[in-house]
Amino acid sequence: MQVIEYADAEHAIIDYLDPLMDGEVNVWFPKSSTEAPPSLPFTQVGWDGSPGAAVNSETATIRVTCWAAKGHYTDAKANAAKARGQLLAHPGDARVWRIDPSTGRLPGTDSDTELPFCTFTVAVSLRPVAIS
Repeated sequence: MQVIEYADAEHAIIDYLDPLMDGEVNVWFPKSSTEAPPSLPFTQVGWDGSPGAAVNSETATIRVTCWAAKGHYTDAKANAAKARGQLLAHPGDARVWRIDPSTGRLPGTDSDTELPFCTFTVAVSLRPVAIS
């Protein structure tokens, strides 16, 4: 029986987006509710799980949140539009088969830091890799 595994979708997206976006693209877990991103603008990438039950495929839900400086709401929305457009145009590679839209862009303001953000999700279908 062949054993397969799938790439880390979070890091596949970070690696793809990082050279295409202004500012840093990375995973970020704040230590407190008042901690701001490490730099601005900042594109936060997070894995929200892989809810499918298929044996031979994995589709991960990836949440992308674009943060901007206080008062720069348009920048947060524009950066999210750019990131979403780049992801939906992903040509596929060794780790990612395709990317489909999920939740559209949703703007907001963090109640603790007062920083504007805009977030969306995409469905990332991963390629299987045989390990044995």
